[in-house]
Amino acid sequence: MKFGRHGIVAALLGCVLSFAVLRSIPDDRPCPQGPCEVSAPTSVQGVASGANWLQISWKKVPKAFAYRVQVAPANNFLGDEITTLVRRDPSRPKLLAVSDLDPGTTYHVRVSAIDRASKQLSEWSAPATYPTKGAMQLAVGTYNVRNPDSSWDERGPLVAAGILGEKLHVLGVQEVYRAAERRSLINLVRARAKAVYGAPVYDMTPHPQSNVGYDNRIVYDVRQLELLKSGGKRYQYQVGDGEVDRWFAWATFRHRPSNWTVLFVTTHLTPDNDYADRRQWTELVDEINALRVAHRVPWVVVAGDFNTTKLEKPADVMLPAMRKNGYGDVLGQTYDSYEVRDARAKVKKDAHLRSFNGFQRDTDKYSRDDDEIGNGVDWIFASNDLAVPYYRVVARYDGDGHLIEPIPSDHFLVRATLSYDPPQSTKAKSAAKALRSTQAQ
Repeated sequence: MKFGRHGIVAALLGCVLSFAVLRSIPDDRPCPQGPCEVSAPTSVQGVASGANWLQISWKKVPKAFAYRVQVAPANNFLGDEITTLVRRDPSRPKLLAVSDLDPGTTYHVRVSAIDRASKQLSEWSAPATYPTKGAMQLAVGTYNVRNPDSSWDERGPLVAAGILGEKLHVLGVQEVYRAAERRSLINLVRARAKAVYGAPVYDMTPHPQSNVGYDNRIVYDVRQLELLKSGGKRYQYQVGDGEVDRWFAWATFRHRPSNWTVLFVTTHLTPDNDYADRRQWTELVDEINALRVAHRVPWVVVAGDFNTTKLEKPADVMLPAMRKNGYGDVLGQTYDSYEVRDARAKVKKDAHLRSFNGFQRDTDKYSRDDDEIGNGVDWIFASNDLAVPYYRVVARYDGDGHLIEPIPSDHFLVRATLSYDPPQSTKAKSAAKALRSTQAQ
């Protein structure tokens, strides 16, 4: 049996995996010297994965001294891309991670047992499949839709049209305080989606009838995202004295095309109160970090109305805090500056506009020079390792810079495209290098 040509690659998550290639490997045929004393492993399964690794588990087999594991992209376990390894049987079965795999690939896994004398090899287990994580692209946004009022019948369809026009996968919505308003919004979005796609492909969490999250809701495209968990929390610090309660809402999703999991959070902080904003924002950071750990989510997106511009406190403290905790502003903005030195967003459209328009048609009243970043209160933060190919403040205006009426809301929809391109495996890099070398000759 030629283990060498496949390579032996393994690591145990959380600690160093010790495994040994046995001096005497039994014949490739199961039990060549008589009846099998060791049975084939059962309950073989993939339990977790990253872009380039796959975690495997199986039930311990009595009388087994070691296990032979094969991982391959082909279900017949043939070809040059098989990873084969032998692992000693620990006293307690642990998870095994096979590394240097290709991203976005479904792998087939099988395991056989080797007896203590290293003379017998069991039958292969029933194969299992499990994918590695692939490339991810996610269109996100935040939209304060203005508390639906007597103008909602006119504005509501335009709000829905803006969401569908940007092909958003997930967005945070603020100022839908009552169940009827939430139902109206999601019904309008679904109706628009049905007209565009032939099916009402959007949903809302927390549920429109729920009081959790208060005026904050998350709207998402079910074709792109599978909802895993969701919830919301009222901030411990509240202003009171007639000021509405302030909450945040959250959800974890599986991004269907890539299999990555994402934590999405939206909020609406207290206006015109720097002290309240800092207390609530600080609490939000702590809650995000706790959720990220509890749900073992690698990617974080926070999008909402923070009622704070970059020229105001607590942006001086909280913008660096967001970045330090792993999810900075997608534009790379800093306190009290219109300049961006390390711009994350590669392409920007109408980013010079302030995100709050106050229903004023003349954009000159809330815009900066075209090469500057506007002074918005609606923010999108995302994991620092995510690229930002595109950012837009979604404004409809004519050639004179006047907003086209009716204006959907006193805030603009703000959106960003986020992406992650995982590294290739060593084998894929070598193959690409060899191809380039051949083409250069």
